[in-house]
Amino acid sequence: MKRVNLEDVSWVEWTSPGGRFQGRGREISLALGAIPHAHLGKGGHPFELEFGRLAPGQTGCPFHRHLAQWEMFVFVAGNGMVRHGHEQRPVRAGDVALHPPGAPHQVTNTGVSDLDYLLLSDNPLLDAVHYPDSNKWGLLPAGGFFRPSYVDFWQGEEEAGGGRGNGTVVPALRRKPLSAD
Repeated sequence: MKRVNLEDVSWVEWTSPGGRFQGRGREISLALGAIPHAHLGKGGHPFELEFGRLAPGQTGCPFHRHLAQWEMFVFVAGNGMVRHGHEQRPVRAGDVALHPPGAPHQVTNTGVSDLDYLLLSDNPLLDAVHYPDSNKWGLLPAGGFFRPSYVDFWQGEEEAGGGRGNGTVVPALRRKPLSAD
């Protein structure tokens, strides 16, 4: 059995370049031996656990949603607000908030004392994260962030040597409506 005491796990602080997003946390999974940003097959744990803290007025991260990852917040002290989809919901010590894949969320401390929480998330092999406020996407664990460019499905496929695998160009496929027969 691996065991750590929270008091023995160092705080890690984060702040966005403009200071809008900030907080601190104790990365419990790493203290228990998980390899950072690694899935289960590469030394990660089947879930990640962090003890987080937001000072009054702090928002921990941009509004986001994971396409594969579940996140559960167990609030242990303080008061805050969870932005969840188009709603804002108050939270306090004792509340638990579960965010399934696809559900956008964000936590802000709206109280006068620290907002402490345990954050438990599963550790999928691959996850994509969408930031609706900035229309940005990220891939995890790779860590690349980008904005989509909407193109026709076939754009670049035939010029790229698609088709039969020998560099020949094939006519564009056309979908036909299903008959009622």
